[in-house]
Amino acid sequence: MGGVYVRIRVVLGLVVCLLGVCGRADATTATLTADRDEPQPAGTSIRWTATATDGQAPYSFKWWLWDGERWSLLADWSTQGVYLWRPVLANRSYRLGVWVRGAGTTE
Repeated sequence: MGGVYVRIRVVLGLVVCLLGVCGRADATTATLTADRDEPQPAGTSIRWTATATDGQAPYSFKWWLWDGERWSLLADWSTQGVYLWRPVLANRSYRLGVWVRGAGTTE
């Protein structure tokens, strides 16, 4: 069974950051963390936590997955800052992303 290669990626509006904290002056700042290191065997549940600061609470999160060819929506806007992801296939191109917005923001 191959390993699932997951890179931490934070996506905020048009800003994309790898392995760290990022944000825009007019947006919230978010940190995205996983409860397991890479790689993990396919079928392993990985708990992703998005933590938002700045902006105005409550925050909303929209979860995405990059498979190497395209982004797919995992979960639409909600106040859930945690996403449990269980990949069924090994894919070195997997990237998990989250958009974060503060209260009153609809973009």
